[in-house]
Amino acid sequence: IGHAMQSYMLVGCSSFAAWNNHSADSNLIVGRNFDFYFGDDFARNKIIEFMAPDSGYKFAFVTWGGMTGVVSGMNIKGLTVTINAGTESIAPHAATPVTLVARQMLQYAQNIDEAIKIAKSSSIFVSESFLVSSAEDKKAIIIEKTPDKQDVYVSDSSEILCTNHYQGPLFKDTETNRENRKDNATGYRFKRLQQLVLQDNPLSPEDVASILRNKKGLNGKDIGLGNEKALNQLLAHHSVIFEPEKLLMWVSTAPNVMGPYVAYNLKEIFDAREPPVKNHHFDEKDLEIPADPFLATPMYRQYVEYKKLEKTIKLAIDQGNKLNTDEIEHFVSLNPQYFDAYKIAGDYYLRQKDWSDALREYKKALTKEASSKMVVDYLNKKVELCQKNLD
Repeated sequence: IGHAMQSYMLVGCSSFAAWNNHSADSNLIVGRNFDFYFGDDFARNKIIEFMAPDSGYKFAFVTWGGMTGVVSGMNIKGLTVTINAGTESIAPHAATPVTLVARQMLQYAQNIDEAIKIAKSSSIFVSESFLVSSAEDKKAIIIEKTPDKQDVYVSDSSEILCTNHYQGPLFKDTETNRENRKDNATGYRFKRLQQLVLQDNPLSPEDVASILRNKKGLNGKDIGLGNEKALNQLLAHHSVIFEPEKLLMWVSTAPNVMGPYVAYNLKEIFDAREPPVKNHHFDEKDLEIPADPFLATPMYRQYVEYKKLEKTIKLAIDQGNKLNTDEIEHFVSLNPQYFDAYKIAGDYYLRQKDWSDALREYKKALTKEASSKMVVDYLNKKVELCQKNLD
């Protein structure tokens, strides 16, 4: 159900894999941001679940309380699965949640062909891309699936990238896919991912972490902190790095994906005589990737203040409360390249029927890198409304 809500900007994931000459040690490496947002508290803690099922393969995945499906995981055979939401269609009837299909892949597939067969045998509820990598195959592919059809995208190089649109021949040129790539953040984010992967090639785990934490737009442009067009939208529930051939998995820690990446060795964990117990961790301290240096900067402190003020202003908009103009101006100054700061300021002034100030803020928002055509259309409608009331 949550994945069906992608139109509400709750899902905007990015993932990629590299191998052979595109990887620092020629081994397969995978990175992904799970940009699924239900508030800051939801993103604060993560659960790493280690499963030893009665049948199939042992596997581990990153999850949260109450979630039994898989969005990011790896099994003991070095097969990984990460999912990225698509926009093709939603089933008009009950079907298998995509997260349970991903879980089945981890439990019962030891290579790409077996994962493809499991996906093909499943009827799913929403459209999805499954990035599947395999230690046995020493590469990664993308299974692109809708409730009705399935395609497999295979890269012609030793790397593969995935955001929120389809790349295979079956769906690439559909009207929905073309519009999605053009009108939403997915096409822009894909191009930015291409730039970063090329820039850091060949990729080490530290390079992958740096890419997943990147907050800039195309060509390093400042598009504001929190923009959906950036790889790091500052809202991800988790970020994961896999080295399938070594059975290593790094999982990000709060805040967002900027805390240290904690490393886990699945072979050691599953070979242990006893399962993990309270106060005993199986993380590999010597492999830990340090926290993002950005956390120590004034810019990060400004962003924290920005987020606090954002809640205050949105509450004022909802309730019609009046705020000090200086507070609105300070709010915008904390994230001056972000279109949404001006949009929120415009919405506040519009609620106060201050048409002149609202018009000014909406016009400023239109000069920034908006996240989608839907946002631009919204801003243009508000500009027309303000001008109409000023005439």
